[in-house]
Amino acid sequence: MALICGMALLLMSARALADTCPPSPFTAKNGLSFKTYCQHDMPLGGDSGCQTQNGCDLQLVSGITSLQDCMEACSKNSLQRCYGVSFNAAQKQCYLKGILSDPSYLSTSNDWDSAIADFSQLSQPSDISCPSDKQLKAGSGMPFTVQCNTDFGTSGQYCSSNEGPCTYHANSLQECVEHCATSRPLCKGVSYNPDMQLGFPNCYLMKSPDTSNATTPTGYTVHSAKMSDDVLRQLDTSVPTSLNYTASGGTIFNLTQNDARSGANNFTSLHADSIGQCADNCASNKNQTCNGVLFDNIIDNGYSNCYLLSDTGSTKPGANMTFAQLTKNTVKPTESAQSISNAPPTSKAWIAGPVVAIVVVIVAIAAFFIWRRRRQDRIAQRSSSYGKYLMDSGEEPMESDGVSPFTPVGLKCACEVNVYAPQEMPGYITPKSRR
Repeated sequence: MALICGMALLLMSARALADTCPPSPFTAKNGLSFKTYCQHDMPLGGDSGCQTQNGCDLQLVSGITSLQDCMEACSKNSLQRCYGVSFNAAQKQCYLKGILSDPSYLSTSNDWDSAIADFSQLSQPSDISCPSDKQLKAGSGMPFTVQCNTDFGTSGQYCSSNEGPCTYHANSLQECVEHCATSRPLCKGVSYNPDMQLGFPNCYLMKSPDTSNATTPTGYTVHSAKMSDDVLRQLDTSVPTSLNYTASGGTIFNLTQNDARSGANNFTSLHADSIGQCADNCASNKNQTCNGVLFDNIIDNGYSNCYLLSDTGSTKPGANMTFAQLTKNTVKPTESAQSISNAPPTSKAWIAGPVVAIVVVIVAIAAFFIWRRRRQDRIAQRSSSYGKYLMDSGEEPMESDGVSPFTPVGLKCACEVNVYAPQEMPGYITPKSRR
């Protein structure tokens, strides 16, 4: 019994340890990886004579409730690069550690758990120069104008509503603008710190970059990029007065202004300059059924402002949003004509078959009556001769068995011939209704 209780206590302790100290590797939301050291402390504080500026304790963060959150705080530190952490669960204390973080400094402790970041991710890249191209374009097509050695500052920064961190890491200015292009609400610029002197989160998103107060940094490197003015200039917010739109290919959409939809399901989003361009993308989509679109007229919710909907939901008031409901698919006349001309020849057999059959039957009937008339004439002539022969010879007439001696072999006398209704030609099948 004691053995069972002991094993239960060990399992409970192991579970509690797993809850407070996750296994390695642990990756923070912005990509920084850590190796965890459970029940170990990394005392790089004042007791060991280490000073903060020399890379020991960088900062004490209070109110942290788990080692996971402590590592997240390290990955997001924007004062300087954080290389490790030590966390005390009972006291809810999280110490961010500097560059001296190393397994050789670890000591066994029942009260502390520690973690050390992947140093290779925190190494300064060899190339921190500004791109020679003054224009960058994200994968979504969003264009940016590059401003080298320029820091937009912090006044225009914002936290994206996308799932993930508010502070991004990037390995290039191109990668940084990709974060901006996919963020919601609309991100209009970035400042990028390639040497990571300000920490691992080196890509700062801007909702309203303050270019008038931009500065040239000293002691660290920052390059910035701003959304091209052409993006807003090219937007066409007009809507046809008829409130309908015919897309290329003949697909018809009914339009509703200031309708943000409720319960709609968009399976993808992309950028469009007008409601017509947005609807065209829906009409030409081949990957999934598109039943309508939602168009953000002023791209306030992000650069990808055209939402292709599989489920269109219900009406919901929403300023600067235009909804287009797919109502009808039509076929272009040229395609219709082509499909008819390409129809297989057998498609007209249902007309040709009966006509040929009727003609053949009529000819057969006519031939039969002509043959019958001629045959009766011949019989009459021969009967007259035969009767004359009998009278001349004096023989008794033969009893008729119903078969004339002058009837060709295998053919009954005309008096026994039954005229049947015309029969269908061999191989002919009565056509079914085409409806």
